[in-house]
Amino acid sequence: MAIHKLIKDNKVINFNTVSEAVGVSKPYLYKNPAIRGHTETLRSQQTKVQTQKAVKQNMNVENKDALIEILRMKVKELENKNKDLTKQLKKFQGSLYDQFKNRFSLLKDQFKILRAFVRIYQLGVQYWSVIRGKSYDLGFYHILFSYICNGSH
Repeated sequence: MAIHKLIKDNKVINFNTVSEAVGVSKPYLYKNPAIRGHTETLRSQQTKVQTQKAVKQNMNVENKDALIEILRMKVKELENKNKDLTKQLKKFQGSLYDQFKNRFSLLKDQFKILRAFVRIYQLGVQYWSVIRGKSYDLGFYHILFSYICNGSH
């Protein structure tokens, strides 16, 4: 009856648990051939069939393995995404650099032209001052200079 309770409660069947459940010593179990044979038979059957605790542990191990595999896949996915974003960033940086380089070059050329017009304006003022020997209204040059620089007067 005590052995059936151990089986029903999914307890481990061995000489220690049987002796405690029945209330007899282990040497008594070993000396009694019927009880000894029955205990050994149940113990061997129990090792073949997993206990509920063993099944639960295996499930936890399987779950851990599955979780580890899922996390590995997620890491791989994030590494690939990071690689793609890094490529996109480098491409964007290159494009942005080219845009600024072109814009800077254009502004540099426009500044050279503006500097040339300023020099022309200065030479015009000097020319009229020397030729006429006096200061004249240089409004014409000022208007021309404004028109060239701004597109209006």
